[in-house]
This record gives sequence, structure tokens and C-alpha cells, in this order.
Amino acid sequence: MILGDAAADTLALNATITGATPLSFEGATANGFETSFAFTDPTADRTITFGDSSLTVNAAADISGTTLASNVVTSSLTTVGALGSGSIGTGFGTINNAAAITGTVLTATTNFTMGDTVVTDGVITDTSGLSIAAAVDLGSNTLTSTGSLQVRTIDYTDGDLAMTIADGGGVTFAQNATFSGIIDVTDTTDASDATGDTGALRTEGGASIAKKLYVGTDLDVDGTAELDNITIGGAQGSDGQVLTSTGSGVGWEDAGGGGGITHASQWRLNSGSSGSTGYDPLVNWEAADTDGAGTIGTAMTYSSGVFSFPTTGIWLVEFCASVYANGTTITTLECYIETTVDNSTYTSAARGRNGIFAINAASNTYTSFVFDVTDVSTHKVQFEISNLPTNAIVNASTSRNQTWATFTRLGDT
Repeated sequence: MILGDAAADTLALNATITGATPLSFEGATANGFETSFAFTDPTADRTITFGDSSLTVNAAADISGTTLASNVVTSSLTTVGALGSGSIGTGFGTINNAAAITGTVLTATTNFTMGDTVVTDGVITDTSGLSIAAAVDLGSNTLTSTGSLQVRTIDYTDGDLAMTIADGGGVTFAQNATFSGIIDVTDTTDASDATGDTGALRTEGGASIAKKLYVGTDLDVDGTAELDNITIGGAQGSDGQVLTSTGSGVGWEDAGGGGGITHASQWRLNSGSSGSTGYDPLVNWEAADTDGAGTIGTAMTYSSGVFSFPTTGIWLVEFCASVYANGTTITTLECYIETTVDNSTYTSAARGRNGIFAINAASNTYTSFVFDVTDVSTHKVQFEISNLPTNAIVNASTSRNQTWATFTRLGDT
């Protein structure tokens, strides 16, 4: 039956066509095969809309349900909107998109190829380099790299998250790396450490730490360590202390026993004395302060002939008395270093003897004593000169040392 005989003829049906396969079509030549439209009983009104474009239905297979079947092998998806739900079947082939694939989650349970990048069971494998321009949010998952991983920024916003470098792996920073939190080096063997020590933080080019470096066990520095401050046992030490071994570690101790001289000062008599056979104690002292005179550490303190020590320790006390005979001779000139260990009773700890046998001659008499100062409040020093004729003069000056005393701390008590 032929309805119409020209392309301009039209056929309008205002009725419902019934039947499971109500429409069957022959091709250009009538034969024993037809193409039929088959309809499943609908459970509601359905509408199939043909858009304003040409459409070729793939002759190689079919499109069924919400899934592109696995046997659609020759086809393409063009920009027709978002794929809101469902899945792309295994073996579908290549998705070509000049823009981007967007969505919340991209999941691959088998192999998913993006250029030369393969996602296998959720693991990204790349043969030449994976470039991700935007941020990657791992959530509570793990990012594992068996080769090099180059990133601009690693941002941990959750304090419970951690980055783990597998045994034998490493992190290389080609430029500056800034850590606002804590770098925790756990018990992982450092393969380059012949001793097998674990929990090692190694830098070959130099590390600059602006704030604090906490070391729970050992700090091994093969090169030079430049430190502005160092805290040992919660303390930075006090003036005059040095970092020494305690046998089981290190600690701050007063310098001594090879730790270097921590205190040294020199004093001189600034006013000459005459008219007496002796002076006990010798008074009128001042700290040497001309011609580049120097002091190490805290100087001695002086009051009414008595010198007090700034700190305990083994002290070398030196005394030199310069005497002018002034028209006479002196058979036996004596000078003494006197010490007290109770801040009361002074005894002669050292004596120097000399004689002046020419009229108007002068002589220097020297003596010294090593004093164990165990308590600065009780251990003190004063000086004495005796056996002088009344016209003899004890030489003194404010511009140079004539009668003088030197105090040098040698070490710990």
C-alpha cells in the first residue's frame, strides 16, 4: 500500500498506534527482512524527542538502559550535557574532550587511561609525568608515589593527617621549603647511615631553621653547625658557662679544666704610702683602666682593703709590691697575701721577701697563691707589706701599675 506519491505529501495520525511492534520498515529493496520499532508496555506516559539535528544510530550494536553497553565499540560521545548518574562500561574506549571532565569523584576499579597516565584500581600510574593544575583533595586516603613526586604546595589542614616517606625513599626540595608546623622524623632507617640509626633527618646542602629544632635523641653534624642559641636541659646556660660532657650526655657547667679562663682582672695601688713600718691591710686600690687594660668576665669587688670574688673556683692570686728606700736601706722587705675562709680571720697564705741595700734604690717583691674559693661570702683576700723603715715609700700610680695584684680564675673548685 502506498500512501502519497510525492515528497511533499504528508500523513497525519491523531490516534494511538498499538502493538508491541506496530511499525516495521523495509529498506530500499523489499526482501524477507524488516526493521521494526519494539515497545515495552509503559507504566507512565513517555516521550521520545528528536532534536533539530541529524542522527545516525550505530549499526554495530545497541544502546540500552542508562549504560553504554560494552559492545559499543565504534562510537563517540560529543558535548550533549552532563552524565549525571550511571557508569561508563568496561572497554568503552577513549573519551575525547577538549575541555575537561568535571564532577565530584572519578573512580576507576580497573584501568583508566588519560594519555600516558593509567589509573588502576584507584592507583595512578604515570610513565612520563602527571600534571594536575588544580588542587587534589585526598580526604583520608593515601597518596603513594614509587618515583618522583613534584608538587608546588602540600597543605595539611587536618592535624591528624601525616605524610609518610617509605623506607629508602626521600623528599627533595629544589627550592625553599617552609613548614609552619612540626616535622616528625619517626623510627625509619636512614639507608645512608652505616650505623643503622633510625629516625634520621638528613640535609646535604644545608638546613636553615628559623625557629626551633627539637632533637629527641642524637644530633649528628658532619659539617659546621651555626647556632645563635642552644638550649640544653631546658636552659641556655649563664655567663661564663660552657657546654661539656656529663658522662651520660651534655650540660652547662662553669668553664674550667680546659674550658678556658672565664675571669681575670688586675688592680693597682693608686696612692703612695709612707711614714709607717707596715700596712695591714694595704688600701687605696683601683682597677687597672689605662693603656688598653682588659678584664675577662666579672671583675673582683673591693672595699677597705678586702677583695671579694665574683664566683667560686680555683683562683690564682698574684701580688707585687714596689718599694722605694728613700734615703735608707732595707735589709728584709716582706709582702703577704692574706686569705680568710670564714670572712673574719685572715692568715698569711703566701710571703715574698726582698732587700734594698743601696740608698735611694727601689725594688719589686712578688708572691702568689692558688686559692680554692668554695664560698664567695666567706673566702676573701687582702694584702700586707711589713718591715719598712718609716721614710720608705710604697710606690703607687693611677696611670700605670707599680704595686699591683692580679686575680685569674683557673677552673672549677
